[in-house]
Amino acid sequence: MDAKTCVVDGTYYVATPATDICKGCVGEWGNDPLCYELEDCVDVIWIKDDRVPNVVPPTSDNPLGFGVPASAPAAETVRAFNTGATRSSDAGRYDPEGFMSPIVVERFAQYMNKHRVQPDGSIRSSDNWQKGIPRDAYMKGMWRHFLHLWTRHRGFKVQDPLATDNIEEDLCSILFNASGMLFEILKDKPEIKGDA
Repeated sequence: MDAKTCVVDGTYYVATPATDICKGCVGEWGNDPLCYELEDCVDVIWIKDDRVPNVVPPTSDNPLGFGVPASAPAAETVRAFNTGATRSSDAGRYDPEGFMSPIVVERFAQYMNKHRVQPDGSIRSSDNWQKGIPRDAYMKGMWRHFLHLWTRHRGFKVQDPLATDNIEEDLCSILFNASGMLFEILKDKPEIKGDA
């Protein structure tokens, strides 16, 4: 018989022919609630299958997850939502929403907006820095701001009269210089440049 699977509480079990002897992997037959749940799925003996990651949740149409291939890799599984909608798995995909924090991005935007005002009072465009700033300028700026951050972190007073006001500003300055330098490194790579 073809291998079939059943999911109980997020754990996969693989079916073996009913003529096989119970291996005792799931629990003591006849004295374990899990055995009864699996028995309701189909009349076979069930063995816990550790080969399959527990990524496909049971759905209202398929409460035990029956029919999920025992060898299906996580990247090929389908996510099922309570509404009945489905999507392919996002396992292994980039997760910008998780990699970044909205409070950090907003604080950085406040910092950048504040520094759009130039000495003559004019406002530069938000992406002005993307016109090109030499890497050396970014490196020197990053070092200055890191020195200010380090000094404050160690509990000392920053001596530079042109230093930012506080640790948050120091960190935003470092983030700006690091992002700008990375932009300069990446922008001319053939695999990055677009056709537009």
